[in-house]
Amino acid sequence: MGKSLCMISFGLFTLVFMFAFQNSDAQSCGSTYRVGQPANFTYSNSSAVHVEWRLQSTPSVNKTIACTLDNNTCSSSTELTASATAGQSVLTINQMRTNYKSVYAVVDGVESIICRELKIYAQPENITCSIERQSGSTNDPVITFSATNFFPVANIAYFTSNGTTIYRGSYAVSLSPASTSNGTYYNVRETRRVTSPFLRRGTNSFFITFESGYADTPGVNCSLPSIDIYPAVASFTANGYSPPSMSASFNSSVTLTCNVGPVPAETITLSRRGMGTRLNTTGPGTSITYLIPAFGCSDLDEYLCTVDNGQWSKASTFSVSTTCPPVTAHDFQNNVTLTTENGGSIFITFKVISYPSPLPNDVTLWILEDGRRYASRADLRTTNIELTSQYFYDVNVALLEVHDSDFRDYALVIANANSGDGISYFFTASQKTSVDVRGVAIGVGVVAVVLLIVVVVIIALLVCRRRRRRAASQKHVGETEMVKPQNYDSTESSDASWGIDSKSREAAAPKNKMPPRPVKTATRSTEQTYEPMTENSKPHRPHLPPPPEDVYEIEPNGDSQRPQSYYGNMPDQPIYGNA
Repeated sequence: MGKSLCMISFGLFTLVFMFAFQNSDAQSCGSTYRVGQPANFTYSNSSAVHVEWRLQSTPSVNKTIACTLDNNTCSSSTELTASATAGQSVLTINQMRTNYKSVYAVVDGVESIICRELKIYAQPENITCSIERQSGSTNDPVITFSATNFFPVANIAYFTSNGTTIYRGSYAVSLSPASTSNGTYYNVRETRRVTSPFLRRGTNSFFITFESGYADTPGVNCSLPSIDIYPAVASFTANGYSPPSMSASFNSSVTLTCNVGPVPAETITLSRRGMGTRLNTTGPGTSITYLIPAFGCSDLDEYLCTVDNGQWSKASTFSVSTTCPPVTAHDFQNNVTLTTENGGSIFITFKVISYPSPLPNDVTLWILEDGRRYASRADLRTTNIELTSQYFYDVNVALLEVHDSDFRDYALVIANANSGDGISYFFTASQKTSVDVRGVAIGVGVVAVVLLIVVVVIIALLVCRRRRRRAASQKHVGETEMVKPQNYDSTESSDASWGIDSKSREAAAPKNKMPPRPVKTATRSTEQTYEPMTENSKPHRPHLPPPPEDVYEIEPNGDSQRPQSYYGNMPDQPIYGNA
């Protein structure tokens, strides 16, 4: 009897269930529902959520009641008065929450499960992306993207450039929850490096795609400005060692190697930062090397590999060192004399290379006397050491208030903790003689004035002397003085005085005698004054007195007789004076 009742009950239950199912003609809405507006599938607090489902036939009762379950508790319900036709019906549920698990509906008064374990996801909103250069030696570009208000948490992103997958990975660690009235949604902000094998010049677009365990979202196009990939230092080594530093053995060989990527550089240069010298240059290319055959103290430095494409440059550094005493980074002259006034100062500067660094206590000043060294007084000098580059130092020494007893020979020694003597600089401190500049200026002025006066006097004397000579010359030319004869009583007496016989003279005279020539007798003229000649003046010819009107008588024998009172010009003598 009991067994029969159980069978009857089971049969009735089956009939009722089948009847209800047939009346509802409900069909499972599928394993996935899209939550959001159908156009762009974006979920927001202000918009309704649409759940789509289908019916195999039109319900007999034009009314549909549905509710959503959260942990098997109906959280909300709605009643649709619109007619539900066969093939499709839309259930509208306001304020859909991300933790809703199922949707139940009542069709023709019978409650049926429409969607079991409803799967809800929200497409990310506010997707942004940017690109920038990565700091470091690789110089790879970096994409930073972010998105908000999406669900669920298990998301996988794809980066593609021109159809090539750049990155794929889980971003659960980068998600941050954001609670809203509609449930808990998530925000993401992620930074990923785009390595050079996947990127080339001209790439200007990327695609970000989110994947969940329920459904795939459409790809989001993230357009970026055009990207130019620049060369960068891929590796910089010394004897195979990587940066930042290497300790080399003394006198050992060191090979510097610099590799460039992802594209060749127009110029690659190896140089020294401290010395400021260039070691090797090549390009275009992707690598460069330089060999130091015997590494010594002067080779301590920070070496640079610089790549350049004409618009952008990048450098990487590598320090190579060895234990060394201080050595000078420049040439200097030893055994010099440095002068200052009594009570003045002397300044000395050295650029040195040293490892380890020299300290002020490592700088000593010695007095040299008779081949021995003596310590100088402590307050005579001050020392300042400045680091200018790796292993390069400026050592500044000042001798202050140098007095009479301090003017002597010195030795300046620069050392470090690992060396007794490093650089030895010998010099002599000498006193500079003070000169009264004002007195020197006055003396020079006085000498100049005296010299000027002497020159003026000499010029005046020369001018006066020249004028006197010119006046005397003109006076000599303009005047002709004849000396009055003395003791010339007769011709005979004159001849007798010279020992000439008058008869002999007559016998020796030529027979043919010329007629007598009148002789002009000159008398002493009065003194005349002469004016100095100028450029416009005419030559002045002195006025001679008229000749005397003498009458010469001709003797019967034809001899002429000259008056004895004058001494005229003889026929055989030149005529003096101006004619």
